[in-house]
Amino acid sequence: MEKSIQYKCYQKHYQQVTSKLHNQQGEAHYSINHLHLKRLVGVVTHEIR
Repeated sequence: MEKSIQYKCYQKHYQQVTSKLHNQQGEAHYSINHLHLKRLVGVVTHEIR
């Protein structure tokens, strides 16, 4: 149960960051940040396990 709550919080943060980036800098920064967030997902899921 706690895992999914943590994941939902992360998802919300992910969407906020990506949409902010989309508005400010466009595609190049979006894709860079997407890679960074993917790495973050790995860290987060590793910590949850």
